[in-house]
Amino acid sequence: MAVIMMNTKKISQGKEKEKNEDGKEKNEETMKMVDGEEDTMDEIEIWFDSRGMPVVNGSQLIVDTMNQVINNILTYTDSTKKELKILRRAKKCAAAQLLLAVSAYNMGEDGLSNEALRSASLIEHKSLRDEKLLKALQLIYLEGKTLESIKIHHEISKLCPSDILNIYICFNSYIYFYDMEGGKSLVESTIKRTLVYAQDEELINEFKKLNISETRDMLSAAEKYMVSSAPSKPLKEKNERFSYFAGEDSYILGILCFIEDQLGHIERAKQLGEKSYSLNKKAPWTHHSLSHIYQDKGNIDYAIEFMVSHAPDWSACIPFMRSHNWWHIGLLYLNKYYSIKSTKQKKIIGDKLIDIFKKYLWCCNPPNGKHTKEALFNSDPSVAAGAIGMLWHLNNHQFEMDKLNRWYKKRWSEVFDIIYPLYTNAHFFPFSDLHFAYAMILHHDNDKEVDQYVKDCQTYCKEYEVIDNNEAITTVLPAVIDGFYAYRKGQVQKAFQVMHPKATKFHLLGGSHAQRLALDETYLLICNQSGHEAEQKAYLDFKTPKDGVMQYPF
Repeated sequence: MAVIMMNTKKISQGKEKEKNEDGKEKNEETMKMVDGEEDTMDEIEIWFDSRGMPVVNGSQLIVDTMNQVINNILTYTDSTKKELKILRRAKKCAAAQLLLAVSAYNMGEDGLSNEALRSASLIEHKSLRDEKLLKALQLIYLEGKTLESIKIHHEISKLCPSDILNIYICFNSYIYFYDMEGGKSLVESTIKRTLVYAQDEELINEFKKLNISETRDMLSAAEKYMVSSAPSKPLKEKNERFSYFAGEDSYILGILCFIEDQLGHIERAKQLGEKSYSLNKKAPWTHHSLSHIYQDKGNIDYAIEFMVSHAPDWSACIPFMRSHNWWHIGLLYLNKYYSIKSTKQKKIIGDKLIDIFKKYLWCCNPPNGKHTKEALFNSDPSVAAGAIGMLWHLNNHQFEMDKLNRWYKKRWSEVFDIIYPLYTNAHFFPFSDLHFAYAMILHHDNDKEVDQYVKDCQTYCKEYEVIDNNEAITTVLPAVIDGFYAYRKGQVQKAFQVMHPKATKFHLLGGSHAQRLALDETYLLICNQSGHEAEQKAYLDFKTPKDGVMQYPF
């Protein structure tokens, strides 16, 4: 593991480490940091993680733990309590605290995430990357200014292209606000810049030659060196000097596969997805991306077989990834349901849909207690949105199977009982708000509570202009909510009038084209019932693939 050490005027020389009888240093670091004693190193150290990113005031244990936690994040699995504890004890390492903030946020531990952000802000010696990422996370997690944070993520990508945590956070922001072109630009830039990202003795020697006394200047010079070390031409053969190339990273290729699919470049997406899969056959996001492609190409049976075969790989995933991949399986079965005529086969598929919902999308009849595993699963906004999304799809269609019709109608009240106290006054992203609004406005019996909910949403959307002025929240979401509200009251013409001007911008609400299909179906139903057949046909044409390539944004 490469490491550079330097002393500053404020920090004294490190103490001589205790040695064993054989002369080797005792490794007490793990015991100290896990059992309660904070990291108290006396030197400024610059370490490098497994992708060559500089880690200020790291250690072997801290960097090893960071590598594992980053891997957990990229594979959508929870980190262990021990791993989080090690990061939490690294009070002089801003990179560790920022990673802790992201990991804790993903696990729903907002208190720990906020504490980590505070700790990072108090650390004196931070790299420029750490300072920028701290600001970006504060904007997202504390202020709700996602669009503003994206600009900083791009700055970080140019400064430190192998910072895959930065790519992960920014990619999620692009999904929530559906800017696939922006996401593609970020990822492709990362691949180009990391062609020759360095981490070896030659690089260490370059740092030593700099002979800069001030910590900040040294870090800045190190970061500039890493960016400027790329050659003008791509390497034809792998050079051992360069340890990380994003073009050979399964996660990077998996997200680029998804982006290309959303932009309608299906064949390009398929190539990327298959390359990602060859590098890591157990990557849940790659499974997800390939599911999109197989469905878009009409390979429904193969897609079902592929996804079900990898379901065991998702058992340790966070609730979102596990439930979302099973949501895709449910959607694939729903596609198959429409394509077959056999009543017997329809019954089998209907039973599978019920089974998938009960086992993987929603914990029906969870045990009492707010902190049970089942209750925490249901309270995850991404899980709730997925459950609502499946019920929404079912609600848009008439089924020949009475059992399926009766079953999904009963589920609305069950899901609603959970989400109503959690989300009536809480807002996450436009995509989540879209699903909660649909459930609240079109499937809640209490008119007074619905009226208040609509009023609160309208106020929120108006006030958001001051926060981030995002079109998805300030104009598109209000139009959809008003359309749902008019439709609830039987005012079909009004529902069409308020939704139609924003129909071609529904994609700004986020998610994927598969997730927004339920909204498309509802809008088309409103077009049909309001007598606007021409607009209905125009929207279908807008969404229909041409020459084998899907049109943006569908």
